[in-house]
Amino acid sequence: MKTSKKMQEVITQLAEKHGLDLTNKGTCLRLHMPHYDRLVVEVLHDNLISVAHVYEPRPDVRVADPGIVFFTGYGPWIPVEVNQRIGGYRIYAVLSTDFEDVVSLLKERQADLASFAEMWAQNIEDQGWLEEGVVV
Repeated sequence: MKTSKKMQEVITQLAEKHGLDLTNKGTCLRLHMPHYDRLVVEVLHDNLISVAHVYEPRPDVRVADPGIVFFTGYGPWIPVEVNQRIGGYRIYAVLSTDFEDVVSLLKERQADLASFAEMWAQNIEDQGWLEEGVVV
């Protein structure tokens, strides 16, 4: 299993800056920055965190592009699924019913997703979200 150390680092910094508890299921951070789609971080479950750029073509429509769900149950963040406008929704790991373990994994595809998550995390940092992102 490949992890995304950079995404974990960047999102942890954003969470600390804006007071988001990454262990509290249901909490959400929505950030705005001119010229970019919103950056949204949601705690979906004790061991699942979603990071997404959210495009809103209309007030009643929200599209994650991209959106990655990370399994956090082992400490290091493991990207397990992705949603994109082009490419659609893909799952690269199956979790146990209690979301405590990774049961199976598509190793090569999950590794590719981890590489993509690392690149995206660097982009988030380079674009200035840590300094310029404003809570919506």
